Amino acid sequence: MSIQHYRTLGIPPGATEEEIKKAYRKLASMHHPDKGGDTKKFQEIQTAYDVLVKEKNTKQNTHSRFDDLENIFNMGRRAAGGYDPFAQFGFRTHADAGQVRNPDITLNVPCSLEEAFHGFTKTIEFVLPNGEEKRLVVTFPTGTTPDIKIRYAGDGVTMINSRPPGDVYVKPNIQDHDIWTLRKNDLFTQIKINVWLAMFGGTIQITDITGSLLDITVPAGTQDGTQIRLKDRGFVIRGSSQRTNAYILIHVEVPKLSEQDLEKQLNEFYKPKTN
Repeated sequence: MSIQHYRTLGIPPGATEEEIKKAYRKLASMHHPDKGGDTKKFQEIQTAYDVLVKEKNTKQNTHSRFDDLENIFNMGRRAAGGYDPFAQFGFRTHADAGQVRNPDITLNVPCSLEEAFHGFTKTIEFVLPNGEEKRLVVTFPTGTTPDIKIRYAGDGVTMINSRPPGDVYVKPNIQDHDIWTLRKNDLFTQIKINVWLAMFGGTIQITDITGSLLDITVPAGTQDGTQIRLKDRGFVIRGSSQRTNAYILIHVEVPKLSEQDLEKQLNEFYKPKTN
């Protein structure tokens, strides 16, 4: 089986870990789906890399240092009267058996608000606490919101050999947008208009999250703090093609008058009336 994995990466059997990584980087770059490569071929390359790296003695040596962790943790728990003093380090326990499990890993993947709206796929690279390098191809759905957490069972670290590996959880880290802010599933923005537009009404333009340019009608007599609703122009609802609403908060800018302007106004106000 390992021979086939070496062939997949195009390297001789017994190649060093560095040679495995070098071959993987080259092939992964060539066949990555984001660059038009074949998904099946990319998965074969990924599998070959994962299997061969796990076979290296460096990983086995790392694991050997943690063989007795479970006994040590159980001793600590018994000495603490049932309190788990090791929970702060990320180790989980079985509620029914009180047995220590390998820790989970949580990763944040940065993305733009547009990517979250449309859904996206990214390759992430990370290093586990035991020094093992990992790569995951993560796909987030259309309408991704900050509360999403994707679980990759068994892709975490193995620090205790007698227990299954931990899980990897991946969350989106949605970056700030130039115009829109996501609140739950709705989109919000703020726009400043001059006092004349607020008094007499008119039209303003704004770009929605899809890139469409919208003409927004500002009614005559609009007050500062008025909120305009854009029906079905908000964030896409996950699992459907429907969209929520978008909201524009209007701020009316009143021009500052100079001392000359004020003096002119006062003079006009106190000017004697003639019959």
